[in-house]
Amino acid sequence: MAVLLLCGGLLLAAAAVCYFFVDERVFSYLRENPQTWYKFRWAEAIKQLGRGYPLIWLLLAWVALTGKHKTVIVCLLSLLITLAAVTVIKETVRRPRPRDIITTETKAENKGDIFKSWSFPSGDIAGVFAAAAILAFAMPWPATMLFAACCCGVAILRVVVFAHYPSDALGGAATGILCGWSAISIRNLYPEIENIFKGRERMLSFIGVILIPILIWRLQGLNKLIILLEFYVPVALISIVVDRWQSKQTRTADITYIDETKGKGK
Repeated sequence: MAVLLLCGGLLLAAAAVCYFFVDERVFSYLRENPQTWYKFRWAEAIKQLGRGYPLIWLLLAWVALTGKHKTVIVCLLSLLITLAAVTVIKETVRRPRPRDIITTETKAENKGDIFKSWSFPSGDIAGVFAAAAILAFAMPWPATMLFAACCCGVAILRVVVFAHYPSDALGGAATGILCGWSAISIRNLYPEIENIFKGRERMLSFIGVILIPILIWRLQGLNKLIILLEFYVPVALISIVVDRWQSKQTRTADITYIDETKGKGK
């Protein structure tokens, strides 16, 4: 918990430094050197992780296939807190996005029609880092490092496509981590929140696993659905296999320990 607070504070400090010394330089560099690698399929898959739907689908798939719901409920709580916090901060700060700045320079349009969403902090980045703050306590370190790399990938991609400045990305990461800390604090105060659905977690997760792909198809298009099936379904299946293997190894270790204890007793 202390580490989460420290990370959140350091990221906020880094965001302040970027705001004054880095944002405009990165913005100018990207305008002069347009990037195209973000159009690759794998980059699109990482970018979609920040949109929310794939992340929530993965969490629900985990519950549906394993029945382990406690960490996922805290994770979903952190996402709800993040959504509320990001909305309030965005409407308070009201910082234009880099791509909107470019649009105002090249097109004679009403600014009210252009600035329909705000830049600070990044909601996509806040969401994945909020989840990471919770899952880091539950996943083995290799999986944690891989997910952290994906979170950083989401942040880099949001800057490259002119959706955010670097300080927006760092501010989003800080917001997410602090919201994750808040969710853990709420869980520690009210541990019964982990069983809020009273044994219906697996059934509700199955429903969500079916409905979310339908929503992605209807709201975001067939291409986004294919990305979910192409990248995130294998991730879910691999995570289940790894979990089963780890559970088996743990049971084997427990049995060995009991046998050795009995042998010493004899």
